[in-house]
Order: sequence, then structure tokens, then C-alpha cells
Amino acid sequence: MFDPRGANGKKVKENTMQLNKVFENITLVCIVLSSVLLVIDNPLYDPDSIEMKIVKYMDLVFTVLFFVEAMIKLIAKGLLVNNLGPI
Repeated sequence: MFDPRGANGKKVKENTMQLNKVFENITLVCIVLSSVLLVIDNPLYDPDSIEMKIVKYMDLVFTVLFFVEAMIKLIAKGLLVNNLGPI
């Protein structure tokens, strides 16, 4: 039977990556950049302008990055049952 917490399981690799300080710092930088992007975004600007198209594209990129980060944490720590603390 497959044990996801085994020494050769994926869970160990994701847990190592999630606990890595570089991973956490990159996540924090993405949060700050996403917040700056929210300040730049304004509904009064022309939605067809190149700046607003870039803002929309960057918003999509950050959404995907945050989704991937959440999935890594869910895989590493588990959804309902875990022994590593809260998600």
C-alpha cells in the first residue's frame, strides 16, 4: 500500500520545498507585487490601453502562482489530517 508520508513519497519533497525559506520569500515578494498591482489598477483607466492589458496579464500570472503555492502547501501538509500544524 502506498504511504504518502514515506521516505520516497512526494509528500516529503513538497514538504521540504514548502518549508524552504526561499520558497516563503518568493511567496512574500509575489504578495507585495500583487498588492502594488492592485494599487495601480483603476476602473477609470481605459481597459484597452497597453498598461491595463499588462495589469490584467500580471493579475492572471499572480493568480496562477498563488494557486500553485496553495496546492503545494495542501499536498505537503495535507488537507484535513496533518501533523505539521495549520495550513
